[in-house]
Amino acid sequence: MKGVTKRIDSIFKKLKNHENEFGLKLEFEVNGKRKEYQFGGEDIDITIGRDISNDVVIEHNSVSRNHARLRVKDGTIWVEDLGSKNGTYIREKKIEAPHRVTNEITVGWVMVKIDMLRHKKDSDAHIPDEKYLILSLITGVIFATAGAGIIILALFYSFL
Repeated sequence: MKGVTKRIDSIFKKLKNHENEFGLKLEFEVNGKRKEYQFGGEDIDITIGRDISNDVVIEHNSVSRNHARLRVKDGTIWVEDLGSKNGTYIREKKIEAPHRVTNEITVGWVMVKIDMLRHKKDSDAHIPDEKYLILSLITGVIFATAGAGIIILALFYSFL
């Protein structure tokens, strides 16, 4: 029965590798230069500021050294001002506490466009179609319980 369990785990692991991957893309323009940052994963936690220790560096005098924090949790984007001098804004309204974000924020005087990315993960694993998945489960059970499973396995795969 261990063989069946391993086979089923292997199949579901391949399927899991193909779930949607989330990401965040930030775009802004400073002094005529457009910059873009991308971050992957479901739980994103990034800092924005003028200091190079931040995940997103905005070289503008209106941006504090450590200005704001963006977090993505359960598919929702949140922004928090980190005590900046010139504030963080959503639709021209200064935020005082963590706030949900849709598509843009203003950090100091710099407008940052935010896009939530949802795409398939790139993976070397092949997504088994439904027919292959069912046949694999059946042959795994047969192989694990019968000594002649190899012959039966060959017969099942000959019908593909």
